[in-house]
Amino acid sequence: MAANRLDEALPVVTRILTADPQSAKGWYYQGRIWVARDLYDRAIESFTRSMGFESDPTTSYWLGSAFLEAKHPEQAEAVFHTLLDKSADRAVWHARFADVYRDNRLQR
Repeated sequence: MAANRLDEALPVVTRILTADPQSAKGWYYQGRIWVARDLYDRAIESFTRSMGFESDPTTSYWLGSAFLEAKHPEQAEAVFHTLLDKSADRAVWHARFADVYRDNRLQR
């Protein structure tokens, strides 16, 4: 993924998830691949599965971002509020949310 070789990364992640369907990191990386391919509904499913196995702020952020990109602003807002409620570093998250909302408006 770091080399942006998504066609090679997807089969690797698929093998990981076949071997361990409860791999939170595997679902997270699959979600990141779907986001890179603009397949936001698939990304939402992957991030949601990841969160079911391991609560993680970064995964929550990507889940909220995918909801926003998929034109589900209410769900994005709910995810972002939950993330803020659990975070001690609220200012950083507010800045990241502002960026994702701005980027989403620019893409319309």
